[in-house]
Amino acid sequence: MSYPRLFTTPGVGDFAEEVDAERQRQLAKFGDQHHPDGTGNKSQQEYADVKRRWCEAAFGSGYGTWADILAEEVAEVEAERDPAALRTELVQVAAVCAAWIADIDSRTTPDHVCNSIMARGERARKAERATNLLADSHRRAEQAQAAIARVREIARRLQAHAVGFQDVLDDSDRDPWAKTVRADIVDLLAALDDTRGN
Repeated sequence: MSYPRLFTTPGVGDFAEEVDAERQRQLAKFGDQHHPDGTGNKSQQEYADVKRRWCEAAFGSGYGTWADILAEEVAEVEAERDPAALRTELVQVAAVCAAWIADIDSRTTPDHVCNSIMARGERARKAERATNLLADSHRRAEQAQAAIARVREIARRLQAHAVGFQDVLDDSDRDPWAKTVRADIVDLLAALDDTRGN
C-alpha cells in the first residue's frame, strides 16, 4: 500500500522511514522504554558552551565538519533541563542527522568521494594540529603560573628572612639595609600580584 509523501525536504521521507524501521527494531528488542533525561547539570551546560565555541572556531577557520555540528547539537541536548526545550533540541539533532545523511547520499561520483575523504583527512590533521597547539599553549600557561607561584613563595621567604636579619645588624646598618630589602621584596610581591590577572 502506498502512502502520500508528507515531507517536502528531499531525503527526509526516506530518513523518516529508516528511523521508523529502526524504532520498530528497538521496540521489538527493548520494548517501550522510559528513563530519566539526565540532562541540564552545570558541567553539561559548560561543556555545551565549549562545543559551541569549538564548532564556531572550526567553521570560522574553514575546517568545520558534520561531526562538529552534531557534537554541538548533542551537547546542547545534554545541557537542556526544560522538557519542551529539550524536545526542541532533540528535533534539531534529528534534523542534523537527516542533513548529514542527505549529504552522504549525494556523494555519487568516486572522484567526489575520494576528494571528500582526502579533504576530511587534511581537515582532521589540521584540527589535530590546532588541538595540539591549544593543549601546548594551555600547558605552557600552567607552567608559567606554577613558576610565578614558586617565585612568589620565595619572595615571601625572603621577606621573612629580612626581618630575621635585622636582629644581627648593628644600629648603623639596620635601618637603611632593612628599608631597601623590604622595599625590593614589596615591589617583587606587587609585581607578582599583578600577574594574577594575566
